[in-house]
Amino acid sequence: MSDAMTVFLRKCISVTFATLALFSALFAIVFILGAFSGIAEDTIQNAREISKSFSLASGFVERFKNEHGRFPYENEFSEWAKTQPENISLHDMEIMYFQQQFPPEVIEKFGSPPIDSYIIEYWRGEWEEYYASWVNASTLELDVKKLYFLGLPPFLDSLSLFVLSLVLGAIAYFIWTRDVDAG
Repeated sequence: MSDAMTVFLRKCISVTFATLALFSALFAIVFILGAFSGIAEDTIQNAREISKSFSLASGFVERFKNEHGRFPYENEFSEWAKTQPENISLHDMEIMYFQQQFPPEVIEKFGSPPIDSYIIEYWRGEWEEYYASWVNASTLELDVKKLYFLGLPPFLDSLSLFVLSLVLGAIAYFIWTRDVDAG
């Protein structure tokens, strides 16, 4: 391979590492700003409210099943949700009874459902959250640490990204400045 081609490839690799270093530093800044603005805590608080809604909705479904010997139809569930003004998120929930409709990620997380199980689904604005009746659990994340890059407190998470950006920047600098004859 010619010296010119080697230099060109080395410069391209160096630019790639420098770009990764820049993005890593930007993510660190975003994480720091997010930590100070309380975004993660707001997300957890919202998840707690949704969890309360899941509890209310599953309680209704279980009571209905005990009283009527069957699950409520979608319209019966929706009508009940409309009577719950203090809990707006209930209005955005849907219920699924047919196992063919159950999302694969729910079955993967909670295991195969028995015949008389159901899922309550809530659209969160960016993704869906699910409550699985057969395990009495949801997909909601209530641990703030799991919302960060490495699961560390925000400051340490950001610091680790800054260190990563420095390492990537050093690699980029080393590759860029390396002599052709040295290699």
